[in-house]
Amino acid sequence: MLLAAVILSVASFREAKASEAEGAPLTIVNAQFVSVNDPSLRTLLRDLGDTIAWRHGERDVLITTANHTVVTFTVGDRRYEIGPFGAQARYAPYTKNGIPYLPLKELLATLWVAPVQSGRDLVLEPQLASIDVRSTTTGTTLVARAAVPLRPRIVQRSSTRVVYQFSGIGSAVGGTRTLNGGGIRDFVIRTTGTLATAQTFLTVDLLAGATLSQPGSDDGRDFALFVRAKSVAAVSATPQSGATQVPREAQVTGVDVIPTQESFTVAIVVSGDAAYTWHRLAAPDNRFWIDVDGAHLAVPSRDDRWNGHVTGVRVDQDTPSNVRVALSLAQPLLITVVPSGSGLRIIVANDVALNPSRSGYGSIGSIVSSAQESPPPTPAPEPTELLTPVPLGAQQFAPREYIPTNPRLIVIDPGHGGNDPGTIYRGVEEKTLTLDMALRLRSILLAHGWQVRMTRTTDTAVDPDAQTDHDELQARDDVANENGARLFIAIHVNAYGGSSIPKGTTSYYSKSDDVPLARDVEDAIAREAGTQDDGIVKSRLYVTLHALMPAVLVETAFLTNQSDFAKLESPAWRQRIAQAMADGIETYARDFPAPTPSPGG
Repeated sequence: MLLAAVILSVASFREAKASEAEGAPLTIVNAQFVSVNDPSLRTLLRDLGDTIAWRHGERDVLITTANHTVVTFTVGDRRYEIGPFGAQARYAPYTKNGIPYLPLKELLATLWVAPVQSGRDLVLEPQLASIDVRSTTTGTTLVARAAVPLRPRIVQRSSTRVVYQFSGIGSAVGGTRTLNGGGIRDFVIRTTGTLATAQTFLTVDLLAGATLSQPGSDDGRDFALFVRAKSVAAVSATPQSGATQVPREAQVTGVDVIPTQESFTVAIVVSGDAAYTWHRLAAPDNRFWIDVDGAHLAVPSRDDRWNGHVTGVRVDQDTPSNVRVALSLAQPLLITVVPSGSGLRIIVANDVALNPSRSGYGSIGSIVSSAQESPPPTPAPEPTELLTPVPLGAQQFAPREYIPTNPRLIVIDPGHGGNDPGTIYRGVEEKTLTLDMALRLRSILLAHGWQVRMTRTTDTAVDPDAQTDHDELQARDDVANENGARLFIAIHVNAYGGSSIPKGTTSYYSKSDDVPLARDVEDAIAREAGTQDDGIVKSRLYVTLHALMPAVLVETAFLTNQSDFAKLESPAWRQRIAQAMADGIETYARDFPAPTPSPGG
């Protein structure tokens, strides 16, 4: 798992050293900066599955990691962006002979690679970067992510414990995390060995009655493990002192706000038994609300304004049988919901949430439970020794075997809609632009003899009854999947915050059969619509991943870039890009005819 040996030319012009052995780790000496054109840096990025983009004369350097995170460095600015979040380097990038040089320490950290001291040298070591915990009513999913694809090996297994070994990988996380729920008592991460023989171990201790699934992977790189909790039915069947349980009427008898330097806590006091659900909206909305179902508000409604990370707290009787507590946030912060026998606590930390869950549910009172919405991984076959995670859903989609029942039907999905405006910039909403371009594309395709179905034709959600983002996105795919469509085209508008202002068109794909379609559409847009060609990018975007047929999601241009914004505001340009997308579709359809059923099939 060690990185291939390469030599970095560092800005201090001190000679770097590397082992000549194939597969040895990268060794550097006294390095502070590295050139974006350094061949060895390009080799390192290639080995990690990352890409770097920079155009001569521009200040921004964009790195897209294998985990689909865009990292942006800007010449002359110590601030840099990791996805939508900001950080600050010790030194600002600079140029020499027109070529940008990046601060090496911060660059390596974003790539999940750590410089480790080995004698007098620093050696690069891939790191286990995170362990995500996703809980549901049926169990818990652990997802481990690292700089390189994870190939774990079971070194110990019993009915109450399993230990996985990751060879050649250090760890940026460690210690013990106690869950005592969802089938897991706790899990422990520890690292042993020298740099050349680094071993990281993940030990998972199970609760009584829990069962362990076979490992899987979300994207072929991470490691996902699902632990199924003991059956809830078996627990509830246990006699409770022979007494009949009579539900008590729930009342919300108090809502206390407790701001501190470290967090912002909202304590909801509830008498009786109740269920609750919560939801949060992504940036730029950053709203969070929790509904206590089957409850009556026994205190006055309130709508408080606050200064700081939390800007507002509203409490009211949302429906005759539902009490809602809603929070407005200045940014996407880490939120923890803690149920108890006497109510709920909403704890808003000052830390930014990198991949926050979007919804959850549970119960309070005599039965306390808590869960977050997240589907467990699809089990993959488990070899006896080395476990090679299988991409989740591979058997579900089987794109090479897909045969459209309607080979002349194209489904167009205008992004967002209804209560979800998408990005809003200078009063312009993404949902309006995507619908406009989609309607123009529909007209062109119809004129070319295609059949077209839109996931929406007005400013509405595709599924007005959707309870989660998952449901809404699946409803979009259902329009294509249930009608046997030939192709699926999603249209979006891009945006980016921070000091850098990227621009251009990017076409995203998820499956191997998506690639020719994405390439033809991207090429036509770059050729005919005049936007910067940012290429095609593999991603696990929901609508492209779950469309059975070849699919592409087109981020047409950046609302947050001045020149792109002017294009998006122009009806003439929106017609041009619709024509370009249609031309790309026609090129693809000519070169890749629709598959037909085999005789007798």
